[in-house]
Amino acid sequence: MRKNKKMKILIAMDDTDNLESPGTGHILEEFRSYFREREWGATEAISRHQLLVDPRVPYTSHNSTMCFSAEIEPDSLDGIRKKAADFLVGSCASGSDPGLAIAVLDNLSLGEELEDFGRMAQSAVLTKEKAYGLADKAGVFLSEHGGTGDGIIGALAGIGLRLSGDDGRFRGQLEGLSPDKTYSLKEIVDHKQIDSVIIADPGELPEDRSPSSLTRFLEAKRYGTLPDCDVFLYDKIKTVFRFHQSVLLLCYRDGRLTNWSKEELKAF
Repeated sequence: MRKNKKMKILIAMDDTDNLESPGTGHILEEFRSYFREREWGATEAISRHQLLVDPRVPYTSHNSTMCFSAEIEPDSLDGIRKKAADFLVGSCASGSDPGLAIAVLDNLSLGEELEDFGRMAQSAVLTKEKAYGLADKAGVFLSEHGGTGDGIIGALAGIGLRLSGDDGRFRGQLEGLSPDKTYSLKEIVDHKQIDSVIIADPGELPEDRSPSSLTRFLEAKRYGTLPDCDVFLYDKIKTVFRFHQSVLLLCYRDGRLTNWSKEELKAF
């Protein structure tokens, strides 16, 4: 019997924490581990997307939303939706306003509108009504699980920004690479969690730090010839999400090639 074609989904959560609890990224990472333990399907790393920081928007510390992608069997979808909701209810902190969004990419419509919603959430105050209206038209599962439920706005924005392929940075550090250690460029380029390596000076970042401007900045740098040399890694070793890829940014510092620092990556 022919197996069902696997489907790719995006899962996003937002507003799950308070000032004393682990952040949303930690909770989504726990669910991703739970997901893999049950062998529901292969997953990709969690991306972190910065949303609007404004007194009119209630948030805990940084107002970022988190999202990961997975490939599953179609008949697992309903169970995954229920388990994700149950997990969120059991993990969210007191006083939080958690929201959950799940999108099936093959069934998705209004992709551009979802991306636009994500961009708008980075610069404007949006409403739950707008989020529910778009989710219903686009075919995105959206649910709130306590408090005001305002987390659905950030969760839907996370879907749109992940869908764009040109926003944010990946959560966590790269496996098998240690700070304060030197690697060959080939080891870096061949790493399973790195799709592209771009050499760019953080000092050349454009004054306009919008995602589109940062993407254009990297686009102008990405086709340069990579030198045959070693790379010294330090600080937090992280990648950014650009061109639908996990991109490691390198620069020359004190005469040697090294990665961007955690502070420098905050531009993304």
